[in-house]
Amino acid sequence: MIKNNHQYEITKQWVIKFTEAIEDLEEQNDLSVSMKDLLKRGLQSQLDDLLVEIREYENSGSVC
Repeated sequence: MIKNNHQYEITKQWVIKFTEAIEDLEEQNDLSVSMKDLLKRGLQSQLDDLLVEIREYENSGSVC
């Protein structure tokens, strides 16, 4: 749960990092397809959680 603008900004940075990690994973040639899929689903799940937190914070009207 995001409680202030500082946490909000950090969470937005994590969204970028997770998005980049998912993109980088697609370029990995040394992993099996099943391993890539497993890692991608884990990263996507975390990314989805962060996006929900951002949306909830933005909808709360607390964003400055």
